[in-house]
Amino acid sequence: MKARMLIDFTATKSIHNGLGQFSIALGNAIIKLKPSSMHVDVLIPKGKEVLFPGADGYRYKNSLYRDSVPTCIKSIFKRNWQYDLWHLTNQNSGFVPVDSKTPMLLTIHDLNFLRERNEEDWPRKLKQVEAKVQRACHINTISSFVRDEVCEYLPLNSDSIDVIYNGGIETQKINAQPVAFQSNLPFLFSIGEFLEKKNFIVLLDMLKLLPNFQLVIAGKNTTPYAEAFKAKVQELGLSDRVQLLGHITNEERHWLYQNMIAFVFPSKTEGFGLPIIEAMAYTKPVFCSKLTSLPEVGGHYPYYWDTFNAEQMAQTVKYGLEHFQQKPEHGTAAQQHAATFNWDRSAQDYLELYEKILLTKK
Repeated sequence: MKARMLIDFTATKSIHNGLGQFSIALGNAIIKLKPSSMHVDVLIPKGKEVLFPGADGYRYKNSLYRDSVPTCIKSIFKRNWQYDLWHLTNQNSGFVPVDSKTPMLLTIHDLNFLRERNEEDWPRKLKQVEAKVQRACHINTISSFVRDEVCEYLPLNSDSIDVIYNGGIETQKINAQPVAFQSNLPFLFSIGEFLEKKNFIVLLDMLKLLPNFQLVIAGKNTTPYAEAFKAKVQELGLSDRVQLLGHITNEERHWLYQNMIAFVFPSKTEGFGLPIIEAMAYTKPVFCSKLTSLPEVGGHYPYYWDTFNAEQMAQTVKYGLEHFQQKPEHGTAAQQHAATFNWDRSAQDYLELYEKILLTKK
């Protein structure tokens, strides 16, 4: 009899953010590589079936109860939601196994809220993660940095946590699509939702010192932080050199990687930092902070900002661009490093972990 697996990809409610992209890439790699002994259902929002065309079945988050449902109704759900393993693919999901006896694997992407230090919020969020940790029979993280941070704040031993890195990108499989924007100068590119942790605003003072470049940023830009960013663009007189694209397609994203002069990523907190890997895959120089997981993932290949001082950031960019041009072997080595992050490899690691958990629960 096949082992019945349920994998939670409810994060595909937003396909533009990191968790949505993770879900699509990992889900399809698992579906492609799963052994014949596994039946894989995906838990998704209705209407997202097209994202996982090879799944064995689809379950829907709006048909899954939460804790407020009466006990008599829960028993019916238990019969309909019987699985040998339930994979909760991110710590933010509100859907845990219906049956308390169902083994659950929990993937933790980050504890970024610890650095935001909202005095009212972060203790509550930590308790929510801890409750899922206690419910899980096994835990993995997407970087060693996250593993170590989890062990620092939660009662866990690092030996009990697997690290499975995210994949990267196979550039030859992407059909790039041009993005329409005014491009009179070589452009520095970045991507991400406009949140304070992304720290995009520090790029503006740096850009003021780099008059021969423009800055292009893709990602949701209707947040309060985006409004503060736009106000500073006006204050510094940079309206003609800053382009905000909003949400873009995968094809447009890869056109931007292909055509940028460099990738800039001043993020203050990342569980992994996939965009720096994607940029290196296109043999382009990467400039980023050296905070949280970024040095672990980027290795020796990005040019790291030691501070967010505008003059030092600008000097690092000038040095890095010159070095990258003079040492083409550096770009080749960075591309080879990026190729080590592969979604098929990630999926295979998860499938092996599934097998391990299933064996221990027999």
